[in-house]
Amino acid sequence: MYRLRHKSGTASSGLIYVVDEDLYDWTKTNRTNSGDEFWQVVSKFGEPLILLGVSGGFYVAGEIVGSMGMRKTALMGVESLLISSTVLYALKWAVGRARPYTEEGKHSFQPFSFESDYHSFPSGHTTADFSVATVIAHQHDSLLIDILSYGTAN
Repeated sequence: MYRLRHKSGTASSGLIYVVDEDLYDWTKTNRTNSGDEFWQVVSKFGEPLILLGVSGGFYVAGEIVGSMGMRKTALMGVESLLISSTVLYALKWAVGRARPYTEEGKHSFQPFSFESDYHSFPSGHTTADFSVATVIAHQHDSLLIDILSYGTAN
């Protein structure tokens, strides 16, 4: 099973790399004010402080209802966020891919750069969101929780 997921993840990443400039151009030409407002709200869910707040909320709720499972989920969420963020920033620094707004093209890399213009990959919001969503989904045996966890990750 792992091998299948690994190959499909690699294939998906390769496909996205091939079409990412076209996707970026398409989103720029099809922007709307309401769409921008929606994505500004949704992107906040990827902020580490928001995710720490979600984990804190789980912990407090676990204290209130006496659920060791909720407290464990909260602590594991924080741990996952810290580990994934550490790896993320090391990768961003090592890869050095230019951000789309620099308009340097998808083949522009400056590894080991400290300029944020070259910290496009991997996505910080996506990494943070999925690190916490995965913990929540795996700690609960519920399709609804899985859908909510992964559905709100961006």
